[in-house]
Amino acid sequence: MTHRDGDRARATLIPGSPESTLIYFLNDEFERGANFAEWDEALADAEAVRQRMLEAGWTDDVTGR
Repeated sequence: MTHRDGDRARATLIPGSPESTLIYFLNDEFERGANFAEWDEALADAEAVRQRMLEAGWTDDVTGR
């Protein structure tokens, strides 16, 4: 995701057993991470963060347009 001020954000989901790890990066620096027992929980968390960011002015367009 991109913000009009030039910031970029992304998330990476690393599958594992018994837990998967969801990691967030801001401007290619580690922001935070969380472990989830269920894949669906990790996806739901990522979507919730995405929605909050969209409401705060971020865009899914990586070009920032």
